[in-house]
Amino acid sequence: MGILEEYFKGKTFIISGVGKGQGLATLRLFSSMDAYVIALSRSGSLDAEFSQKERERIKFFKVDASSEQDVKVFAQKISDYKNKIDGIVSNAGIWEPADEKLSSPENVVKFFKSNTMSQYNMLYHILPMIREKGSAVVIGASRNLFRGNQSAYTVSKFALEEVTRSFASEYSHKGMRVNSILPGGVSKDDNFGKIYPFNFPEKDGTVEALQIAYISAFLLSPLSSAINGQCITADKGMGLE
Repeated sequence: MGILEEYFKGKTFIISGVGKGQGLATLRLFSSMDAYVIALSRSGSLDAEFSQKERERIKFFKVDASSEQDVKVFAQKISDYKNKIDGIVSNAGIWEPADEKLSSPENVVKFFKSNTMSQYNMLYHILPMIREKGSAVVIGASRNLFRGNQSAYTVSKFALEEVTRSFASEYSHKGMRVNSILPGGVSKDDNFGKIYPFNFPEKDGTVEALQIAYISAFLLSPLSSAINGQCITADKGMGLE
């Protein structure tokens, strides 16, 4: 058993946006390491296959993180977990192909609500419930992804970097850490069984969601205790070209 597996076994974490993609990959990884997971999605259910043992350690909630009221109700429902939660991985957001219409003020409001306020709501209401010396990870986006006609998306993701630093500063007196990961283009394929635990693809190609999930695990663990308030780019160096 590796260091991460030893740390995660029996710990409790919250993961939002587990319905698909990055959130689902993170849920799979943490479950495979025998962690208990409070899993959030807009649907409140999961179609992916998990073993009976894993399902016994996963508790699902239907939560729309872009709604502060939804998050407040969720926080009340898990009040018994206060100071028993070891960390949170906040996944949330929407993306649409670049189009000049996406730069409209109307779309700035839409993307900001989904991509920025979802994460802000989770941190604001859940960080007070996490034990001292716990940790949080926010999933943002690499700046190297941004091109023209994506102003609404770009603004919403850039804002998450300051959200990260602000909450890190606010909670540092409790020994808590808040960091963010800025992934590049992430594969939508569910390759968990093929690449877990360390059979990752070569340099070329998209980033695998499981790779980002492992970075989240590292940032939640004591291995990264010297890292706080940082926004870590994970895009295979796409901006170096």
